[in-house]
Amino acid sequence: IRWIYFADYLKCVKNEYRIENYIHGGEFVVLTNRSLTDDSKSLMNLIDRMREHDIAALGINEGQISDKLMSYCTEHDLPLFELPELFPLIDLSQIMCQRLVLEENDRNSAEQLLSSILDAEYLDRDKVFAQARVLNIDLAGSFTVVEFAFLQADEADRDYLAAGQRLRSITGTNVMVMLQTGSMIALIPVEHVDDSQMKEILNRIVDRAERECGTELIAGVGNATGYLEDVKLSRNEAAAAIKIARACGIL
Repeated sequence: IRWIYFADYLKCVKNEYRIENYIHGGEFVVLTNRSLTDDSKSLMNLIDRMREHDIAALGINEGQISDKLMSYCTEHDLPLFELPELFPLIDLSQIMCQRLVLEENDRNSAEQLLSSILDAEYLDRDKVFAQARVLNIDLAGSFTVVEFAFLQADEADRDYLAAGQRLRSITGTNVMVMLQTGSMIALIPVEHVDDSQMKEILNRIVDRAERECGTELIAGVGNATGYLEDVKLSRNEAAAAIKIARACGIL
């Protein structure tokens, strides 16, 4: 979930309502207006259009969820939440927004930590491990750096940040990532992963990015290392792998 969106006002069902002006992917959409939820045809049409823009979940008041809606959400793997009428929506909004802000702060801190590992002239291991413990990140073991780059340059120009945010969620919660123009750097633990398993993992990430985000990616992989000081070398190898593949016409 990226944000919360209240879609109760009747403008939502008018023909001139443009979903793309309000839905940008990852929203928890709240629908509680009975004039809309009791109109099954209008409701399903609206949800169908919102789903095309990758909403994350639906919240609808108790007593307003039909069997048809439940079947639709099950069929399309769309999470559906029943909201108690006695629970004020302003409280729901406050709780979700506070949680999202905290999560974003943690992501930004993790990204800054990865940046310090990759770019520092001198790596202060004690400081890095102390920051990692605060963020509940395990830096023990071996790691490899993977660079996920956009296959088409115009994809990066179009909205690389939004796509990068989606890619960050796809890679998993135990992976540190850093967004940069046109690509994303990921520090992936490989303590118990062999080369064939790594290839399978990366193929799944690339396939999911294309399927869910409409983004074509290529992945360059650096050598694994158990020393944080050598992580920047793995990063350089990952970038070089992409450059070589492009130059050789492999992609």
